[in-house]
Amino acid sequence: MNSWRAQLSAALLVALVLTVSGVVATPANAAPALKCELRVDNPHGSHHVKGTINVTAEVTCPMAMSSITLRTELERVSPLFVWPSDPKVGVGPKVKQNAASPCTAGPANFRGWARVTIVPPPGYVLTGSGTQAKYGYTKPIACGLSSARVEHDYLMNKETPEPVYITFEKVT
Repeated sequence: MNSWRAQLSAALLVALVLTVSGVVATPANAAPALKCELRVDNPHGSHHVKGTINVTAEVTCPMAMSSITLRTELERVSPLFVWPSDPKVGVGPKVKQNAASPCTAGPANFRGWARVTIVPPPGYVLTGSGTQAKYGYTKPIACGLSSARVEHDYLMNKETPEPVYITFEKVT
């Protein structure tokens, strides 16, 4: 009986020493996963550049990434036409981009689309794909006098699609 207690005490002591020294990861000292978020906003008549319809997409991460490449497109649903942006590359925690069309492309239904590719910082690895793509909601857009009702509806209903996530874990 005494040898059993001695072995248990020794095992507990070794586990305690390893945990305190950081050799064994515990929930309290485990590195948190990084989660980057891709959002595609609703298309709308631009308030910054008159005479255009635009959509924005944004990637937000909790810390600077080695690389974030974002490509955003504005799509007229019918008849189908796409206004792409050039890829925007950043190394910080956030990249934002827009794509735009002339107002003469409307009135029509428009939606945004974005694709992001993220390279994590040193010490982190992907838990899934480093590339994600997402469509935003389809919204009716018109410029000029016919836009008054559409703009009112947009301001009253600012719901946006759920984001998609890219997750990284700390290498141990």
